Amino acid sequence: MATKPDKAPASGANAAEEEREFPALESLRGSDSLHRLRNRVKGAAAELERLRQENADLQARVHELEEQAEPNADGTVVAIGEDPEDVRERVNEFIEIIDDYLESDQT
Repeated sequence: MATKPDKAPASGANAAEEEREFPALESLRGSDSLHRLRNRVKGAAAELERLRQENADLQARVHELEEQAEPNADGTVVAIGEDPEDVRERVNEFIEIIDDYLESDQT
């Protein structure tokens, strides 16, 4: 009659789940390297999930910004959260300041 291999003791709230995911073979019981490998795999899986969530969040933000953007007459898209006329006025003020500086530098 065949016997089932013993499972390594697991600690924490996910002990049963850990035993299902990483059944320990009799020959590897108590192996420090196996324990370290399990921890590294769990850490990699957690990081992968975190990165997937971050990617989904960034994709949602890009989609949101694309919906807010309005194409200009020349087809370019500019996404500014301010009134375009206010921005145009400030830019023109900067241009005047630069022009005044350049004129004063020539005299």
